[in-house]
Amino acid sequence: CALLFNLFSFIIYFYIISFMKMKSDDGNNNSPESALLQPPNKVLMLTILYGIMNLGSATGVVLANKAVFQTYEFHFPITLTCIHTLATAITMRIFAMKGIAFFVPKRIPASRTWTLALAFVGYVVFGNWSLDVNSVGFYQLAKILVAPTVVLMQYFLHGVTQSTRVKLAVALLCVGVAAASVSDVSVTTYGFSVAFGCVVITALYQIWAGSKQKELHASSMQLLHEYTPIAFVTMLVLIPLLEPSGMGDVMSGSIPSEKTVLGFPLTFGCMMAIFCSTVLGVLVSLSTFLFIGVTSTLTYNVAGHLKTVLILAGGVVLYGDDLNSKKALGLVMAMAGIVYYTHLKIAEKSGGGGGGGEKPESLLPVSLKATTEKK
Repeated sequence: CALLFNLFSFIIYFYIISFMKMKSDDGNNNSPESALLQPPNKVLMLTILYGIMNLGSATGVVLANKAVFQTYEFHFPITLTCIHTLATAITMRIFAMKGIAFFVPKRIPASRTWTLALAFVGYVVFGNWSLDVNSVGFYQLAKILVAPTVVLMQYFLHGVTQSTRVKLAVALLCVGVAAASVSDVSVTTYGFSVAFGCVVITALYQIWAGSKQKELHASSMQLLHEYTPIAFVTMLVLIPLLEPSGMGDVMSGSIPSEKTVLGFPLTFGCMMAIFCSTVLGVLVSLSTFLFIGVTSTLTYNVAGHLKTVLILAGGVVLYGDDLNSKKALGLVMAMAGIVYYTHLKIAEKSGGGGGGGEKPESLLPVSLKATTEKK
């Protein structure tokens, strides 16, 4: 269901961007993204669609990956990540073909994208790794800690400060989500180490997903087009080093064990689960860059927590899930944090200075801001 929903969302996105491309008055730029230099209501419409795509694909890929790891016992997270990366690279190549021209490729030196490629590899590998070795409760708690980690790392890496009000809103949201969603928190030293690495590298990747677009004046698809091949090669190197690949058995002339990547008995159900996980993984990568490009890293995290709140609230309202005082208080706190954060950002955009600290963000994708400034 998640896969079909996201494919439908992507079809709508493709239709909208193609329609705006045909309507664009800019004769010098045929790329679909040039159509975003249109009235803000069209940009806002795409921003909402990016958020919907990301929320749906991020939810679906967790479920699909959990099925791959637990139901079909395919315990090779790096190999799964490598498949995701290859699929993303191929998808971007197809979108860049002249007959499709979904975006105009931009040649970026590998020396300027390799750090982003490594961060992407770490982000997906550690995410799947944490999901594989930790309980769902502790995995969820680790995800919640990404938002405050983003605030800290933005300050130390780029000197970006958030106002006290924004910090309060994020803290209120994180505590509320933790209270409402985290119950079974069992963890080992090994699991904690993996989760800690996951939090740090996820925050770093999300920050760079936005800052690299500004630094290189490149769109989300242009960046994905350039760095995913580097990430894929990195994956191929990591697989035999960190997972039982079975290459040793093959080179010695023996049949690989069923507990290795090459010897794993793939059933039709397992292949379908990997396929769904791969398609959703591509959509997660694409929608993450698109959404961060038109908002911010912190807003991206807040939107992700909104997904958790809506799922929990929907379970109570639609399916009669148990609503104890802890969950109820958590939902109220989380929604209060989301509403307060949204109010502060709206105040910033309108020039009211309600949030303070940060420069108001433009609704235009970062790859297009320089173009509008030149005009």
